[in-house]
Amino acid sequence: MSPDRTFASFSLFFSLTVLSGLLLPTVHSTTVVHPYDWVKVGAYMRHYTSVGNIGIVLPNGTRIDLQKVDSIVLEWTVVERTGNQIRLNVTFLALGRSYTQVNINHSKTLFVDVDLYTRESSIDGESIGKTCFWVEPYREAGDNITLFTDPDHWIGSVSKIRTADDFKIGMIIKYCAVEVRRNDPNAQTYGVYAFSYWTGVSLYQTLIGAPWIVPPELFGNFRYKYDNGTEYNITRFAGIKIGERLGIAPQTDFPIGLNRTNIDLTIETQPDSPDTLPSVWQYAPYIAAAVLVTTTAATIILRRRKHNTKKGKGS
Repeated sequence: MSPDRTFASFSLFFSLTVLSGLLLPTVHSTTVVHPYDWVKVGAYMRHYTSVGNIGIVLPNGTRIDLQKVDSIVLEWTVVERTGNQIRLNVTFLALGRSYTQVNINHSKTLFVDVDLYTRESSIDGESIGKTCFWVEPYREAGDNITLFTDPDHWIGSVSKIRTADDFKIGMIIKYCAVEVRRNDPNAQTYGVYAFSYWTGVSLYQTLIGAPWIVPPELFGNFRYKYDNGTEYNITRFAGIKIGERLGIAPQTDFPIGLNRTNIDLTIETQPDSPDTLPSVWQYAPYIAAAVLVTTTAATIILRRRKHNTKKGKGS
């Protein structure tokens, strides 16, 4: 290889090396935790309560109201992940006694498929709309959050941001409190929720049964007031599909809070965005130097060729 070609090759290699080194993403020693890094097989959340009244619907369609609640558990576990598709094993358990003092042991297990980002969910291929086992992180006071969409559209409003061990599980958690209240004669709605600020995982929620239409013979027994004080008759209570599938009876709502989890809810996360390349302009001096080396090499080569050409003609 001629000296000119060797020099040109070296110049090109040097320039490419400089440019590639500048444009590759910078590697940091600090581990970056994104809000959905917790979504791994085996991650679980367990909610529990031993107070309140609850109505359940048995597999044969019979409704039973529990006068005495011993324990109510809602637990979900990530059992499979393929890309953004998450499969949850969701178990609901209600133990107590009916008004006739019959011991009730109601349990239901479902496999729920959830899209990680849209939260659109399905059971056995049947859509149940959005669910709120988790929501989008970093919600601030005043933000609205869509909680459920089937068969009613539940939108909650973030009332406050708080950092405390309110859930008594040994973690100081930053979370957003969410309230739902819709004065609607045809879809009365109420619920209280809380979600981890950094991960979006549900910490506290109001479980709701299926929608319930007030029978004609009971019309007028359920009265409420608009914000301006005007009274109205409730004709229908809103509901959610996941509650219905778990066997929670219509016109039933009860709060249930976090009891145990293996997800670290205390780690401060960073937004889950694609890796971006560093700005080219901040490296302008280095790029200019690389271009200068290449240009200078090309100029030298051209001058040598012209010189050799003239020399060849003169000989």
